[in-house]
Amino acid sequence: MICSLFFSLLTLGLSPAQAANPAEAKTIGRIVRERPELSNFLQLLEKSDIGSLLSENTSIRYTIFAPTDLAFSKLPEGAFETLLDPRNDDRLEEVFKFHVLSRSEPPFALEKYSLLRTLTGQFLKLDYTNCSLGKARFLPETIQCSNGIIYLIDGVLSPTTDDLFQFLQKDGRFTIFT
Repeated sequence: MICSLFFSLLTLGLSPAQAANPAEAKTIGRIVRERPELSNFLQLLEKSDIGSLLSENTSIRYTIFAPTDLAFSKLPEGAFETLLDPRNDDRLEEVFKFHVLSRSEPPFALEKYSLLRTLTGQFLKLDYTNCSLGKARFLPETIQCSNGIIYLIDGVLSPTTDDLFQFLQKDGRFTIFT
């Protein structure tokens, strides 16, 4: 409740940053570049296939769950460097896209979801009332962009290899259904 109330109050009066000239638009990529606490996430964005879309395209809107540098520092030693290794580009794409939704979801809209389908096609557990997303937590800042919205989170989300049936079985709430 506290998280949803905070984000609802935070977004009152906020609208996506629009620019008359698309080259001046405050896109997700441009905002991430301006934020020193997102330097590690920026490295993933720049190596990702959709990074240029997030930086330049204003006709498609996305939701980004951006781990801060502090979140990346919680990873096991060498994990981030391994992810950036060119031999692991497929895994980097999967991890990056697991932090992205193909639509823009403002804070008040997230309240209605318990699962979100990311660009990987995998599902991510959301408990917006308790400010949790997978094993991460929402930080109190939401950033409106000309092509979507960025939520800062305190953990790096890790995609699983579970399909929907396996996910529902592990969740524990759907035993009769599964």
